[in-house]
This record gives sequence, C-alpha cells and structure tokens, in this order.
Amino acid sequence: MSRSRGGLLSKLFDNFVKSIKPLGSKEKIVGTDYLGNTYYEVIPTKNSHRTRASRYYLPKNKDETKFDEPIPAEWEAWLRLRRREPPTAEEIARNLELMRTKKINAAELDRKFAGGGEKLSIGQGEQVVTGIKDFPSYEEYEKFPGQK
Repeated sequence: MSRSRGGLLSKLFDNFVKSIKPLGSKEKIVGTDYLGNTYYEVIPTKNSHRTRASRYYLPKNKDETKFDEPIPAEWEAWLRLRRREPPTAEEIARNLELMRTKKINAAELDRKFAGGGEKLSIGQGEQVVTGIKDFPSYEEYEKFPGQK
C-alpha cells in the first residue's frame, strides 16, 4: 500500500521549493534605437502570476542611473504598453524626417513673422482685442493699477 503525499508539510515543502526555483522567464532583446539604447521584453511564463509582459530598456552606456535620457516617442509608447509591436526602423526614420520638416517650417514662419508684429507693454494701458475674451472687462474697474 502506497502513501499519498497529501499532507500539509509536504505541500508547504513543495511550495517552498517552487518559490526558490527560477521561473524560466528570460529577457528577450527586442531592438535598439538610433541613440544606442537597447530594449528588452520579459514575457511571463504560464506558471507566473503576471499577465502582462515586462518591458524595459538600458541606455547606451549601460548606466541605469541615466533613466532621464531622452528616448524616441515610438519606443516610449512601446515601453508603456500603448502599442503591442515594437517600432520598425522605417517608421522611426519616417517620423524623424517629419519632425525635421516641421522644425524647418517653424523656423521659416518665425523668420517671416519676426518683425511684423508690434508688442505692447503692460504700462501703456492698452489691451489687445483678439475676438475671444479671456476675462470680462468692466468700465468701473481699473485695467491697470492707477489708471482708469
């Protein structure tokens, strides 16, 4: 007659051994960006209590204290689980080109409208009316201190 291993101590021992064993989830390198950062994903195993993948990145020089370094917006969206698939090199190149053209167009607009507008100082006592009023203007109140 064989004994069953259904005792409380055996279950405690089995759970203790399972808690010490590595779960077998390994990190997978997903990609790198043009700044040299490396992006990783850890997919949980079926025995894990986690349901979502864990994602992180290491900076170019492998210094974890440099967590405030800039990263591309596409990779940040992937890290925060806002997108399922990591960005491709073509997508990042296309977005970089779009960003460069927007900067060039903004610089042209700044040059075009740099000298055309007159700026009123606060002390002149005049208001610029734009059509949309932020605050109501009443005659009985001063617009600027000491002026009616």
